[in-house]
Amino acid sequence: MRSTATEERLSLRDAADALGISEVTARRWVKSGKLKAYQPGRKYLIPASAIDELLEEPEGPKVLLPFDVMEVNAEVIRSTNPSSVKELREALDAEYVRRLHDYSVEQLMEMDRLLLESWKKASAAADGEHPTTDPLILERLLRVSDELRAVMVARVAKGVPFRSEYEGPPGA
Repeated sequence: MRSTATEERLSLRDAADALGISEVTARRWVKSGKLKAYQPGRKYLIPASAIDELLEEPEGPKVLLPFDVMEVNAEVIRSTNPSSVKELREALDAEYVRRLHDYSVEQLMEMDRLLLESWKKASAAADGEHPTTDPLILERLLRVSDELRAVMVARVAKGVPFRSEYEGPPGA
């Protein structure tokens, strides 16, 4: 354990880099209390121990994609100003494929597997309750759902069929 008096404190940008997330996500985590931080002035300072704690959690920060899918969604909406859901979905899918282009099929399949596990854990966390009763569970379900779609679209663009076509029946 580090002494708080002499503990290294990182900028929000450095903390985000250490966690493998965007600066916007790090700021969101600070505001929600997920990431401990001090704000002696205008900028946040994150104790190194707060990063260690997050990385040591059994679930960890679980950042599987090289981008924050919610930020990409917002960016695509702003830049394309879609007039229909179909137009929005096409623009999002094209951006997901572009951003995941350099990943191998094997990497995409592993991301898909890990995201599906994350989806199951988030669903189980709702424990029979409607997810809208807990905004954090709802946000996690929406995020994982969009992350799964991004990986699926990139996988299909590489010629790998939908999950049901390559996995076989459940429990097989």
